[in-house]
Parts: sequence; structure tokens; C-alpha cells
Amino acid sequence: MKLLVLVFGVLALAGLGRGDVCEFTSGSIYLRGEFTACVSAVPFNEDVRATTLDTMNKSKELYCFLDIARDSPDENLPLSVDLGEELSRIATSVYENDLAFQEDLTSTYVQLNDAHAQYYKPSCYLNFEVRQPVMPAGYVADGEDRVAVSRFLAADLVDYFKSTTGFDITTLVGASIDTIDGEPAVEHLRAYSETSIGMSKDAGTRYHLAMVQVTPQPVVKDVAASYWATRTKRNPLPTADSVRYTFTFPNGTTFGMEFPWTYRALKTYSGLDSFMEDYWSDEAGSRQSTTGGAGGAEEEVVRPRIHPLLVAGPQAPSVDTSELFEELAGNDNIQFFILRDGQTVVMTLPSTVSGGLKTWGVINSALEQAAERGATRLIIDLTNNGGGSICFGRALLSYFQPDTVPNFGPEDIPNSPLQHLLTTNAVDMGVGSTVWSPGFYTTQDGVRVQNDQIEVLEPGITHVRGGVARNYSEFVHIKQCGFWGNYIQPAKDFRPKDILILTHGFCGSMCSVISSHAAEYDGIRTVVAGGPAAQEQQQYMSFPGGQVMDSSYAYSSFQRLGLDTSPVVPPDPTDLVPRELLTTGTWRYCIREIYSPVALNDFEEPPLEFSFQPATYKVDDSLETAENPALLWYRILPLFDQAPPR
Repeated sequence: MKLLVLVFGVLALAGLGRGDVCEFTSGSIYLRGEFTACVSAVPFNEDVRATTLDTMNKSKELYCFLDIARDSPDENLPLSVDLGEELSRIATSVYENDLAFQEDLTSTYVQLNDAHAQYYKPSCYLNFEVRQPVMPAGYVADGEDRVAVSRFLAADLVDYFKSTTGFDITTLVGASIDTIDGEPAVEHLRAYSETSIGMSKDAGTRYHLAMVQVTPQPVVKDVAASYWATRTKRNPLPTADSVRYTFTFPNGTTFGMEFPWTYRALKTYSGLDSFMEDYWSDEAGSRQSTTGGAGGAEEEVVRPRIHPLLVAGPQAPSVDTSELFEELAGNDNIQFFILRDGQTVVMTLPSTVSGGLKTWGVINSALEQAAERGATRLIIDLTNNGGGSICFGRALLSYFQPDTVPNFGPEDIPNSPLQHLLTTNAVDMGVGSTVWSPGFYTTQDGVRVQNDQIEVLEPGITHVRGGVARNYSEFVHIKQCGFWGNYIQPAKDFRPKDILILTHGFCGSMCSVISSHAAEYDGIRTVVAGGPAAQEQQQYMSFPGGQVMDSSYAYSSFQRLGLDTSPVVPPDPTDLVPRELLTTGTWRYCIREIYSPVALNDFEEPPLEFSFQPATYKVDDSLETAENPALLWYRILPLFDQAPPR
């Protein structure tokens, strides 16, 4: 084996002379030593730990899966996390600096394998794009999992390594990745996905998220980075300066390389004081860390992170797709294509953000053309769809089944002293528009709940989950959306047997509600692509939850209900209200759980989040489909005529 080690040590030594600690220029690339020198200068702060853990302990009572996460009822979705116990552990652990504390807290929430339950570090730590120069593409060949260097590379990293080392990383494209840090690459990435991705309870989906995520389009424009090669705010930061690889080219040449972790600054900092301005929340910084406001913004959609890409490399798979697909209509929110068989229409929906009337114009136009051409089959590709608008998702379902008023799946919320306080205040103050207001809901029978009908939410129904008995509300539905999709008649009404839903497992939040409703309520068949070859069944959806609430929205809701959210140092253990953090750290929880749309009044059925929903069919990715997933549309055509496996 020929060994070639990239001289990252020279880069590190050169970089350390660029300026004082925490001097970073937006857009510039740094190495781990420079980043570590900065964050190590932020000392551990006991007030920060005490107030942060106080808020996380109090807010966790809103988490609808707090109890069931202690012991998952489904062996296909194993989980055993006692969040209260973990927070108690963190309360007594010793940390060498603040980042060590923040990383431990972030990683604890990752173990829940729920994209709707997260803790995010203060924004100063997140204002860096942390990357390896190569991204893994996962595929199956001869029945075995393989990993290759993806042909999608970050343009700025290509330029960076050319200018600093003279090495052209595009020459690696298409080479197999045999080992990572001395372990077989497949096993290394699988182990990482088990502990450090946390975006799905399905192990196969997490493994797939360790690979490059390509948006299915005839001409690929959008690519989401591997959750291993790019560390997002949801993933642990690297603990080593570099990664060692061995590669094998198609001609059999094998060699080793070592690449440093790179840190691209997303904001300019002039020193430690400047860096710390993004650590403390606005008020906390001016009051010497005694009080503060909330930091961070509410996220509407959970999805892998997108960054600029370069398609290059002599080893890249080359596929001419120019004549395989014809676009019928589309915009940034939705696209329609017709395959060359003239019978199959493909709808791609990368998120359920509505786009307003323009999106409905696209949908109507595409289905009118489908009717004119005599198309008979529909593939709905929901790859990389992390959710979005509840009302748009519901409207889509009612649009595609105009003759019925669909049951979108009943929901409930957990009872707790905090919930009781919020509900009581909502009733007393006449506020009917929070998730704890009875007036926010309708009953299972579609009857509007009056805001003084507190009995719908409490005392509720007792469930024993994870060994804990807790009351949950009666089954309810949110009433704000209506069924306006029923009043728009599609020009082409595809029958359920002529529809296939395609995902790579990452179809989350509202996307999972759409897909599970279509599968369970309408009998539409589902296809999941990717994941390990040995995993015969894999979910087509992830984190259905019910409703996610980010901390900024939670605080504003508490304030509307007359509650004080200002930080208190030291925290008051008798206070029920989660207080705003001293830092710009943020959190989110799933606060309402959803059940199968066919659950009706079966109160003993587990929530959808903990109910394994395998796809009707599972197909493996080849290297070509991993790099161009639109080619899967042709691969799955025979499934229209294939009976579901037993």
C-alpha cells in the first residue's frame, strides 16, 4: 500500500500565527487547533450550568415522549434514555471548559434519536462549518455495503487544499473508502450513526444520513452534506485534529491519506470579547450574566444542511439523463416530471413549506398535463423532506382524496404541573390559541372544543410508559387548518394502487404524517431506498412526533399566558416555569404526540413515533443512484405491478 500523508501539521503551525485567540474572518478556513484555542478560553461557568439545567429539567415536562423514551415498546426502534437521570449526571460532572459542558448536553439529546428534541449550543460555537474535504457515498454492490468518495465536493475546500498543499482532492472522486481511522469505513460510519446523528429512531435511516444526501432531480442542483463529514449544530464536534483514510481506485491502486478537520468561519470575530458577544443572550451580556433574553430563532423545517458544491472528478459516475425526464411544472417548493414511458408522473416535494398560491398553480398545471397525456401512475418522491407547514400538508392529502374528510391521526399532550398551569391560565385569560388551550382543538368526532372545556385536556387518560404512570389528554385534533384542499378538484385523480411513495427514510415531521396517512389510511404503497444491505426492513418515515416547539416560541407562549420567563440566578426550584437561558443556547421538544390515522379510540396503541412503520419495499442504492437518486424512479417502476411482500 502506498502511503501519502497530507501535511496538515504545516497548515496548523502556519494558521496559529494568523492572529490572537478568537480572531476569525467570515468565509476563511481554519484548523481545529485555532478553533480549540478560542473555545478553551471560555471557562466553565457554574451559573450557566445551574440555570441551563434548571430550564431543561422544567421544560422536559412538555416533552411528550419523556416517559416512553425510557423503554421503547418496539424492538425495531430500540431506545432507553432517562432524560432526567442524564441531566442529573451532567449537574455533577466535572468539565474543563464551557464547551465540554455544552457538548455533553447536546450529545445527551442526540441519544433520543428525535429531530424534534434537541439542545443547541450557544451560537458562537455554531458559527463554523466543520468539514472533511471528502464526503462518503453509501451504496450496495454484490450484496455488501460499500462507501466511495462522492463526486460532490465543496468548491471552497477544493480550492483550499490546492492552494495550501497543492493536492487536488477531485482526483479521489469515485475511489472506494476502505478504512477510516483504522476501522473498516462501513463499520466506522455505522458506529458513528448509532451514537452521534440522532435524526431518526431507525438505524438504517441514521446510517444513510452518514452519507451524502442528494436531492432527486434530473439535473442535480441541491446536495445535503453527510452528517459525518459535516458537523452540524446537532452533531458532536471532532475530538481529533484529522482523519486517516485508505482509498482504493478502480484500477486497484490503494493508498492512505490523512486530512485535517476544517473550520470555515460563518461570522467575523475580532477576539475573545467579540466571540463572547454571541455567547451571552442580549440582556445577559449587559447584566454580567445575571439575567437575559432568549437566543436563537425558531426552526420551521428540520432537514440536512445545504452548502455550495462542485461536481467534478475523473472517477465520477457519468450518466446522461437529459432524455430520461421531462419537466411538466415546478418551482422551488415542488416539481413534476413525466418519465419517457409516458405513463408515470413524478412529484418531488423537498419540504412541506407551501409557497402559497403559486405552488397550487404548479400542482394544478402538472395534473392537467398528466390528464391530457393519459398518465396513469404517480411516484411521490419525499426524499430529504424534513417537514414544514401542517396546514399545507393536510391540504395536500385532502386534495388527493377530494371525496372524503380525512382523519389525519389523533393526538394528545402529556399532563404535568406545568401543563396544568398553562392550561388553567389559558382558560382564565380567555386565550384559545396556544397548544395548552382547550379551544385550540376539536374532538375525535370533529366537534369544536370550547376554551373552558378543560376536561378535554385533563385529568385525561392514564398510560404507563417506560415504567411511569402519567395522564395524557383525550385524543384531539387541531382545528385551525380546515379541509380547504377538498374544494380544489384535481384534473387527474390517481388511484391509491397506482401511487408509490419513495423516501430514503428521512421523511420527517409533517412529511411523516402525510406518508403514514397515505400508507395506512389509503393503502398507498411505500418504497425506501438506501440503508444497510443487511437491514431487510426499514421505515419510510422519521420523527412523526405531533408538533415541535422551539424555545423562542415556547417563551412567547408562556408570556402570552401571563408568566414571567426572565432568568433567575440562582434558579428557584419551586418555580414551574422554564426560564430563558443566560446564553444564546436554544432547545426544542415535541410537545404533542400523534397516533396512527387508523387508531380511532384505541388508547393503548403506542404513538406513531414508537410504532415501526416499514416500507412496503426496500431497494438498495447503487453508486449511480446514490449520486443521482432520480434514477431510482425508473428502478422502482416494476413495483407498480408487484404484489406487496408478506
